This record gives sequence, structure tokens and C-alpha cells, in this order.
Amino acid sequence: MTLLALLAERGAMSQRQLADMTHVNPTSMVKLVDSLEQRGWVVRNRNPDGRRSYALRLTELGDKALSSLRHNLDEGERILTQALSSRQRDRLRHQLRALLQGEGWMVIDSLAGHSGFLIAQAHRQVRDWASEALTPLGLDPTRLRRLVGTGREQPCSQVHLAHVVGVSPPAALSFVEELEKTGLVARLGETGDAELQQLLTRLIPW
Repeated sequence: MTLLALLAERGAMSQRQLADMTHVNPTSMVKLVDSLEQRGWVVRNRNPDGRRSYALRLTELGDKALSSLRHNLDEGERILTQALSSRQRDRLRHQLRALLQGEGWMVIDSLAGHSGFLIAQAHRQVRDWASEALTPLGLDPTRLRRLVGTGREQPCSQVHLAHVVGVSPPAALSFVEELEKTGLVARLGETGDAELQQLLTRLIPW
């Protein structure tokens, strides 16, 4: 919906502009645009500012789809904030907009006033901050969550760890092997069954 709303309010834009404003990597943006084009919601035209690139434009069908999506967004907003007073809803939106000040997509009036959309974008921004801070340690938010789960439950079996972090045992085995390669996790014991081996976290070298 974000892409459709951007095109509706700002006119034709290149894929690069859309990617930069929505923080979507170029490869994923190509797939998103392909999907929208297949549905007939957008069309690609030669970009007058650069003959090697294309400008995306919202179609009449895309405009109708956007209207339907906005209706769904409004209903979701009503459900999300139904326990709040009008004053509380205004305060929530104000605080979220303050947190996200300067974000390019905040110029989209039809989205910037919805708490649900703002919450999703705040989550993305905080995750980006966390990813940047964790990169020097060879971690990302997902790996950190798994490492914390291991540290809290240690020593424990991989089957138990899978339950704690909400993944299947084979998936737990895979990420434990990844963490083990970084030197942050050690598998202890010789049970003959990798899924039942005990785990112990090692301290991260600061």
C-alpha cells in the first residue's frame, strides 16, 4: 500500500526513489513493482529525467485498489485504537511522528495519520538501529534474540531451545551451528543425537 500511496500523492517516481523513501532494498523493490505491474496497478514509462530508467505511474485500477486498501487500513486503525480515548490516540500519533521525524515517507498524508502504520515504521527504524549497533559483533536482532534465549535457558537441549525461541528443532539446529561458528555458543556432551546435545553460551568479547 505504501508504494501505491506514494505514487498517488507524489506522482510518477522511479524505482530507486521508491526504494530510498521506503527503505526497501533495490532487489526486493523490483519484485514488489513486478507484482504491482502484473496486477495492473502500476505501469512503467520511460523516465524523462533519465532515459535509462523508468518512472512508475499509478493506473486507474491501482487507484481503485488503493481506495479499498485505505478502507481496510481505516478499519484496522479503529480496531487497534478502540481501547484509547480520542486524546490518547492523538498523543500516540504525535509521539510516533516525533520518533520518525525526517523519514521520507512521512509526507504521505494518507498514511502518516494512522497509528498502525506509524508503529510498523517505528519497529523497522528501531530494528535498523539495532542492526547497525550489532554489526561489529557479528550479530543481528534475530541472532541476538536467539543468543539471549540460549543464555537464559542454558544449559538446555536444542529441542527445548527451539520451543523457547519459537522455531522447529531443525531450525534450532541450524542457528545453533551458526552461533557456534562465531564462538558465542558451545555444544556440550556426547549424546549421539545433535538435537539433544547440551548448549552453553560463551561471553561476547567486548
